[in-house]
Amino acid sequence: MSKIIKQIVDSEDKKQIAKNTDSGSDFKKMFKTFFYYVHHRGFYSGIALAFNSFREWLWFVSHRKSSINIMKLNAIEKDLENKSHSTFYVPTPIIPFFKLIKNIRLPEHPVFVDYGAGKGRAMILAAECGFYKVKGLEFSPSLYQLAQKNIQMYIEKTGKNCFELIHTDVLNYEVKKEDNFFYFFHPFSEHILTQCLKNIYLSLQNNPRQVFLVYQINYKDSTDPITTGGFFKLLKTFISFGTRFYIYEYSP
Repeated sequence: MSKIIKQIVDSEDKKQIAKNTDSGSDFKKMFKTFFYYVHHRGFYSGIALAFNSFREWLWFVSHRKSSINIMKLNAIEKDLENKSHSTFYVPTPIIPFFKLIKNIRLPEHPVFVDYGAGKGRAMILAAECGFYKVKGLEFSPSLYQLAQKNIQMYIEKTGKNCFELIHTDVLNYEVKKEDNFFYFFHPFSEHILTQCLKNIYLSLQNNPRQVFLVYQINYKDSTDPITTGGFFKLLKTFISFGTRFYIYEYSP
């Protein structure tokens, strides 16, 4: 596992980000991370998530990578349409992601689509898990540029190039026939999620196929927007280190 994780490149340009983020030491950022998790996701989930973030912080520091994990999109982008529907930027945790994928029987030639790719971490993790093709959609210019750098560094280090990073609003993405694994790490509001689902439903109507959808959120209303459309059924809820994933499937 350590060899795989060492191949994951998430080096960030601190000077570029620091202009738009709160000042302070890494420890202050860790405390902010902890209180954010506790406030939004409950005490016990917050403890587990904060512990996982601390463990990843130790790894990033030991490899001289940036440890900035959480920031408001409002702080780094000023004039983006649909910005009000975005959430905090939080990278996908490494260990829970690997465990998640192991719990899903992937279709043949799995194509991963990350809605809200951020700095590209989930895309790189998906490549490590053997996805045939990995796509990422990101509408923030700053995050898109950082994702480009991280992915290029990964390609140069591993020789593995299965990526398609797209600078676009997720609502403008036309779902392709090959897309069969949709990943939502709580990147935006339910309003945007619902619109994305409509685009996925249209693709499934035109090209029926088995697909999976993973939605990460640690709190959910009684009404499930993903099953409401009548296409997806909830297969299971998977929890690892306080990170809760909902796994859905559509099979014609």
